[in-house]
Amino acid sequence: MNTTKTQSAINETQNKENTMINKDKSSTTKQTQTKGNKMKKTKIPKTIREVAIAKGTKGEIKPETIQTSVTQYNARLAASSMRMMSPQELATLKVADEYQREEKKNHIVRLTKVLLEGGEFLPPIVVAVRKNEDGTSDRYIVDGQQRRRALVEANLPQYVIEVPFDSLGEEKTHFLGIQRGMTVNTSHIIAVSDGKVAKEIRRLAKLEGHPAKDRIFLGKERRLKTQIPAKSVENLVNRFELPLDKLDRCLRVLFGAFEERNIDASAVTSAMLRGFVGFYKAFEKELDPNDEAQMTSLYGILTAAQKFPRKGDNSTAGGKSCQTILTNEFKRCKAA
Repeated sequence: MNTTKTQSAINETQNKENTMINKDKSSTTKQTQTKGNKMKKTKIPKTIREVAIAKGTKGEIKPETIQTSVTQYNARLAASSMRMMSPQELATLKVADEYQREEKKNHIVRLTKVLLEGGEFLPPIVVAVRKNEDGTSDRYIVDGQQRRRALVEANLPQYVIEVPFDSLGEEKTHFLGIQRGMTVNTSHIIAVSDGKVAKEIRRLAKLEGHPAKDRIFLGKERRLKTQIPAKSVENLVNRFELPLDKLDRCLRVLFGAFEERNIDASAVTSAMLRGFVGFYKAFEKELDPNDEAQMTSLYGILTAAQKFPRKGDNSTAGGKSCQTILTNEFKRCKAA
């Protein structure tokens, strides 16, 4: 056998194996260039679970917590009953104002059109059976408000799952569990959540005399141009590390600057809000929401959109850039 050819074949095989190994490594790590020409390896999320954790769960959800939730959900499901309801019965179902959204007309029209054309399978409507003191029961929609309306308009029956929830809190938990996996307005989730941050946001949004009163969009109705989404306010604390006990005064400054004026979209980007938190922390003692001249200057800075990163820039670097601009402009205004 030709020794040269044999060695060549061995080398080719080794090269292929090295290529495969490098590809395998690249699926779990990547190399990034840093200062000093050093290569830094960064782990890349590989599984769906790792990607989900990287996007925000931070691993705080324990397996036993998930197991408890699944067990409770399955127990409720086992105690449920399913039956077909006529369009007339569907029309009598009530809407729980405590957590439900307003009807979405465009969505209902689309569903109705498709149903009338004989298409689109709709999943069963989930309702809560609430017992009254007189022994009667009322049925409230937990999931399927838009579907119910479309089915009534199309004069079609539908299966309904009747779930015996033990409390209004259980209904809300079930509703939130469904909506967190859907393309639903995240501000609406904050409007019905029982978390500390959500409760504080709702308190400030309704507090008489507070600049934030009626200025935070909670997702149930149409957003006004003078409002900031509740999700953006939540991000101040949960993403940008503003202590919860400082949220009250921070919003007094933010809304004090805008007063009753419209809030430009450029002022509520993630980069801008990240930068504003850093700016507020640095100048907290100097910022006075009752100083009209100062608030007017701050309004001018916040609405100078051409100076800030573009709307799609939600990076940490974008936030630092916004903070630097806010800081420099604020110092310039003070010195003037």
